[in-house]
Amino acid sequence: MNLYLVRHATAKSEFEDPLRGLSDEGRADIEAVAEIVARSGAVPVRILQSGKKRALETAEVLARHIGFNGAVEVAEGLDPMDLTDTWLEHVDASDDDLMLVGHMPYMGKLAAQLTTGNKERDFLEFATATVLCLKRGGRGAWYIGWMVTPENCSLVPDTA
Repeated sequence: MNLYLVRHATAKSEFEDPLRGLSDEGRADIEAVAEIVARSGAVPVRILQSGKKRALETAEVLARHIGFNGAVEVAEGLDPMDLTDTWLEHVDASDDDLMLVGHMPYMGKLAAQLTTGNKERDFLEFATATVLCLKRGGRGAWYIGWMVTPENCSLVPDTA
């Protein structure tokens, strides 16, 4: 199973957009990241997002790039301060590849809990528009498959 943890791209300020949709910079960042994610062969069975406009718009860009034909779903438990327990149970019970689009500090805590067993072990720089692929190996252990950030997009060779 692959679990794709995504932090939403940079949003507009509340002054610019009270619902905080993606800024031009954020949209450009997630477009670049999504292109690389598509080349990775990522094909989640479901894409779930927090319900906030910036998470929805981030999820929609990723869905378009990877050729996802399903509906992007709203899911509870992905807000910044939510507890990781709900999604830990979901991913442990699933064999389907999932993509979760949410916020910090939640995404960092979920990644830490899955890979180290300690949600307080803050070991990743989870920048906006980051996609982290976690893979479940033998005996249910999770490890990092790859991570794409706006900053490392230029390091990936263009295969087109």
